[in-house]
Amino acid sequence: MKKLLYFPLFLSFATIFSTPLYAQLNPTLSIQGILKKSNGVAVEDGTYPITFRLYEFETGGPAPLV
Repeated sequence: MKKLLYFPLFLSFATIFSTPLYAQLNPTLSIQGILKKSNGVAVEDGTYPITFRLYEFETGGPAPLV
C-alpha cells in the first residue's frame, strides 16, 4: 500500500522540480552616475543621449560587441 502512495508523491515532486527556472526574463542593466563636463562640473538637468560600448579587451582587439 505504501508503494502506491510513494509513486504519486514522486511524480508530483519530479514535475515540480523539473520545470525550468528563469532568473530574469527581460535582461536589463541599471546604471546610476553623474554626467560631468570635461572640466568636472556636473551638467544641467535634462535629457542627454549616451552610448555605452562593451569591449572584449582593454586595449586593441576586435570592434566592440553589439
